[in-house]
Amino acid sequence: MATEENMPQWDDQTDVFISAMEDEIQKDVQVSLRDMLENPESFSSKKGALDKATQVKSLVDEYFRGLLEEMEDEQKSLDQYLESIDSQYKRIDEVVASKTASYKIPYLKPFALNINPDQTEEIVIDQYNDRIDTLVGKLVSISNYVADVSGNYKGHMIGSWIFSGQKPYMLSLNPPDSFIITIEQSQKTISDMVDDVINMSKVNQPAASAQASGPKLQTGQK
Repeated sequence: MATEENMPQWDDQTDVFISAMEDEIQKDVQVSLRDMLENPESFSSKKGALDKATQVKSLVDEYFRGLLEEMEDEQKSLDQYLESIDSQYKRIDEVVASKTASYKIPYLKPFALNINPDQTEEIVIDQYNDRIDTLVGKLVSISNYVADVSGNYKGHMIGSWIFSGQKPYMLSLNPPDSFIITIEQSQKTISDMVDDVINMSKVNQPAASAQASGPKLQTGQK
């Protein structure tokens, strides 16, 4: 049984999905999904683990595919919002590039940036307008540098910028609020964990098979 120290971490919504799949997977594969995810090393060392984990992966993919297929209308709304937020990102990116060039402030697009959220004031906007130009200009004027820390969702940029100065500011576009994204995040979390079990099983199965077969008698001519 997994202890608190080594218990896998996932959010509450992912836990709901795990519970929802538990009975079906138990029925079809005779495996507890929850036990497999909580005790991957123990599961992967059992006989037939690779085959069972592969079947579980297929059922997990099928479950989430079915959920998403039922959300066609919400997917259309999400796509429309993503097109809008893409357009706003491009506008603000152009303004930031222009303002930083005018003030001779570095405009960075780092791979990663560590910030202290407790010391950073965040400004979230849901619509670009001319007042944003003024705001960006003011923030740039008091910054040592500006960093584009925007997120990428399926090729769409969810705009977010850090203005680093005596007091750091973050300007962000309001991210899409869609249950589709929640489903996809949970699917990735569970699928990645099942993949880990599959990979561990590939390593452990030869050892498990050798242990099950036991030592073999040596024969030879006298």
